Amino acid sequence: MTVSETQMATITVFHGSDRIVGVEDIVLPGPRRYYDFGPGFYLTESRRIAEEWAIDANPPLVNEYRLTLPKREILHLRDRDWLQVVVGFRSKRSVAEFKSPVIYGLIANDRLVDAIEIFRQGAIGDLRLLECLQMVELENQYVLRENVRHLAWIDGKEVTGQERQRAVSRRMQKRRDIDRRVKAIYRKQVSGEMFYDDFLEMGAYRET
Repeated sequence: MTVSETQMATITVFHGSDRIVGVEDIVLPGPRRYYDFGPGFYLTESRRIAEEWAIDANPPLVNEYRLTLPKREILHLRDRDWLQVVVGFRSKRSVAEFKSPVIYGLIANDRLVDAIEIFRQGAIGDLRLLECLQMVELENQYVLRENVRHLAWIDGKEVTGQERQRAVSRRMQKRRDIDRRVKAIYRKQVSGEMFYDDFLEMGAYRET
């Protein structure tokens, strides 16, 4: 075993919810069977992302934790491996088999799921879809699959006032940006060509 395999990772992570979620409250594998990486407890290193996860909850709360485990126990999903896992779970067609207790990789939000569906229909290939991902500033997530022994709860904070408004605004802007960039890569194949959404954006025809 190499030195790198024995190195420990200590990471501050966050989870958005409608309540305080202590470690003793976490039940695995959990209900998110067909989410990005399948069932598990989803966490992010970004408090801002956790706020966006929580804003639809009542009340919106962000739980803070410390995740401590050997680095060799974290599976990093990248590129085609990431895509294969997400497509499998999101389409409910296949279930990835993991050995690692913690999975790490990009968050596939709703707009990217739309692009993945177009990929599934055969309109674009995987390389072009991966190019879409490279155009978008996505955040990463951790998924605890088997147990919570690596996790320690630190604090919980409600998202209120301007913080909540900013979280709503960030999420909406991110969806617009991703939608625009994804369209650019898989739809604008002919210079000057217009599509259905282009006509909607132009509004009503007015004779001059």
